[in-house]
Amino acid sequence: MILRFALLISAAFVAAPPALAQETGTLIRHRVAQMPGRGPAAARVTMEGFAACVVDRSQGRTRKFIDLPVGSPEYKSLLKSMFDPSDECMADGQLELSENLLRGGIFVALFKHDYKSKAIDSFPDDLNSGYLQLYGDTVPSAAYSVVALEQFGECVARANPALSRSLVLSYPASRQENETVQALMPKFSACIPDGEKIELSKATVKGAVAEGLLRLTRAVTKSEFARTEVQK
Repeated sequence: MILRFALLISAAFVAAPPALAQETGTLIRHRVAQMPGRGPAAARVTMEGFAACVVDRSQGRTRKFIDLPVGSPEYKSLLKSMFDPSDECMADGQLELSENLLRGGIFVALFKHDYKSKAIDSFPDDLNSGYLQLYGDTVPSAAYSVVALEQFGECVARANPALSRSLVLSYPASRQENETVQALMPKFSACIPDGEKIELSKATVKGAVAEGLLRLTRAVTKSEFARTEVQK
């Protein structure tokens, strides 16, 4: 099964990041711990910090969450459970973000937690992350945009694992992030077949690349472990 989609990059993608509430997907409103000061990257810093806190405190839930089909009852239940008002990740402050942005933030946090020190030069051409198989023969309309972003992220990660890793590990709106995005621009175009149009910001691209990179890194790690077990 091949998902075909096109990418529209707005002027805001290259300049300052857009407001998080403008992303596609269902808006989620919640209180967030340690809301940073003003600035173009303040909301993104808060979002990544919140996602990192959720991953740190709820590793079991987040690892289960990323392996569920989008839109399934269990997926929705786990997503909702990540916004427990009694959780210490929640405090004074207000942030609006979409499900897609939160999802991307979780993958950024998980990659940093699991594979920050693991650098991979290339991925085997036949390596399968297994994500599309969660949906069978047809991706439901409710999950299409998320799956399309994941496939875009995998494509970029395969094309240049080193730059993809640099992007995921970068601080929002930092020089490293800006330079890495510019360097990856040609790969973005190469990963966009004809089809549905999707508008991306830096935050969305970073989340998509983080998801693709994490899934591929996890797949190659499992493959390496399996070969080691066979050789014993």
